[in-house]
Amino acid sequence: MLASMTMSFNSSASLDDQQRIRFVDVSGIGSSGKSAVTDLLREFDGLYVPHFQFEFDLIRAPGGLLDLRHAVQEDWSPVRSHAALNRFRRLVRTLGIDAKPWQLGKLISSGSQRYSRQFGPSYFKIWETFCEALVALRYRAEWPYDDYEISGWWRVAKRVLKRLGMREAFLHQVTVIDGSRFDTLARHAMQQLYAPLMTPGQTLAILNNALEPFNPSPGLDLLGDARQIVVVRDPRDVFATGQKASGDVKTRGMQAFDNDGLNKTFLASDDVSAFCLRHRLHWDSLPKSRDRRIMRIWFEDLVEKPEQTVAEILRFLDLDPAGHTAPRTAFKPEVSRKSVRAARHFPDQEAIAVITDKLPDCLYPDW
Repeated sequence: MLASMTMSFNSSASLDDQQRIRFVDVSGIGSSGKSAVTDLLREFDGLYVPHFQFEFDLIRAPGGLLDLRHAVQEDWSPVRSHAALNRFRRLVRTLGIDAKPWQLGKLISSGSQRYSRQFGPSYFKIWETFCEALVALRYRAEWPYDDYEISGWWRVAKRVLKRLGMREAFLHQVTVIDGSRFDTLARHAMQQLYAPLMTPGQTLAILNNALEPFNPSPGLDLLGDARQIVVVRDPRDVFATGQKASGDVKTRGMQAFDNDGLNKTFLASDDVSAFCLRHRLHWDSLPKSRDRRIMRIWFEDLVEKPEQTVAEILRFLDLDPAGHTAPRTAFKPEVSRKSVRAARHFPDQEAIAVITDKLPDCLYPDW
């Protein structure tokens, strides 16, 4: 275990707070085995656990809640807060549109995540209410900063039209943002968003990599009484099992079950030097100081020492072991442990030796 501390959810919260959904983010640094944790939690009563491939990106994505929080609360300015709110609204729409095949305009605007299908028709209303609650004032004025995000041709056209005497027609609606209640408003929006997904008796909602592990504290603050579990794994096995499509039978047989040959290319495993640099930067960006809301575990410990590691997870999340009513139905350590030390059998042992040499402090100690 790298670093873990047991902490119960806030027992001093008000009655209203105690009835709220509590979020647990499960994260990693790329093909680290976090789905094993979500599979484990899927076996418990009282938890909502999404499909292992569903990642709620509205928090961490560029222009998402974390960027908006920074612009309106941590580093407020009239220019950047105005722009950040507009950008967030566009992201809400991009992630939310559930376009039909014949709706060409919506198809062009959609990012294909279709959150309004996942969360229901209230998705757009929830986030529009949230955005409106941040607006303290609107007025019309010349505001050149909005023009930085439009096409160059339209900027040229606007300059020509202004010289023709149409200057007033191009005044912008300026929004003055008050971010003092941002966390409260965002927390309320997340509660409303996830409430329809929860069944009676469920009080914890699991998020897949919604915050990322590098600086999760702002996201945990935003979500309220939240926790994060960060899963790390020996980079040699990440490299071996994360290869893209290969004609080599041995290599192909090592690929993770969810590896379609392309979706792991973000690991940069085509080039062992690039892989090592990527992993080094990710590893070194993990928090150095302890936050009692964050637990870090080795994937290898979870699948090779499941009783001990599961007990630590339960203490960290304040879960009753009696709620583990469907053991070994989703999390099957005997299956997952087959991928541990897979790199020993990887055809290119020179590449494995490079990883061993360049990333000594990132290696699983019992490998």
